[in-house]
Amino acid sequence: MRIIVMNPKGGVGKTTIATNLVSYYLGKGCKTALIDLDPQGSSTYWVRKRPIFKAPLQLIEPHNLKAGMTKVFQLTPERGTEVTVTDTPAGMDLVGNISQIRNNDVILIPVTPSVFDIQVITRFIADLLIKVKPNRSHTQVAVIANRCRENTQSFKKLRLFLEALNIPFIGIIKDAQFYVGASEEGLGFFDLGKVQKSLIKESYRWQAITQWLDVIKDRSYSVREVSPCEKEMV
Repeated sequence: MRIIVMNPKGGVGKTTIATNLVSYYLGKGCKTALIDLDPQGSSTYWVRKRPIFKAPLQLIEPHNLKAGMTKVFQLTPERGTEVTVTDTPAGMDLVGNISQIRNNDVILIPVTPSVFDIQVITRFIADLLIKVKPNRSHTQVAVIANRCRENTQSFKKLRLFLEALNIPFIGIIKDAQFYVGASEEGLGFFDLGKVQKSLIKESYRWQAITQWLDVIKDRSYSVREVSPCEKEMV
C-alpha cells in the first residue's frame, strides 16, 4: 500500500495525517516507511522524536541524502516494506512529480473548513485529474476534512462542497490539541493503546478512515503472500 498526502496549501494538516497513518500501520505490525518530501522536515522531526521502544520505521528524506551512498538506494523502501506514507510540501509541482504521484495506491487530500481552502482545493483537484491523470482503477483519490468542529457553519459548507465532488469523502478529524502534544513526542493517535474516554469519538472518526484504506489495501501488489499485518487487518 502506497499513500501520498497532498494539498497545495500549507497548514492543512498533511503531516498530522501522514504521521498518524504511520502510527496506525506500525500498530498493526506492518513494516512501514515514511517519505518526507517537505524540505521543512516536520515528518522527519516526528520520526526523530519517536520513543525508542516503539516499532521501528524507515525514514526516507530526499532533501537530506547522505554522501557515499547511491541516491537510488537511499530513496528505495527496504525489502519487505508493506506500507509507504508520503508527506508532501505546500505548492508541490504536479507536472514535475507525475511519476511519483502516480506510483501511489491512494492520494489523500486534507481540507480545512474555510472558504479560501475550498477555492484552492477545487483548483487543485482539477489540476490533479487533468495534469497528472491518475489511473482511477489503480490510484484512489479521497478527501479528509481536517481540523473541523462539526457544529459550525463553515463545516456545514465544507460538507456540502465535498458531497458535491465525485471523489470519496472518507472522514473527519477534529481540531484537537491532542495532536499537537502527541506530535511533539513522536507519537500518533494509535500509539495510545487503550483510548481515553475523551477520545472515543475521535477513534470512530479514524476508524472510518482506516476502514476505507483497508478495503483497498489488497491492491498494493499484484502477486505476493499475505503479510502478518494484513492477516490481522482482514
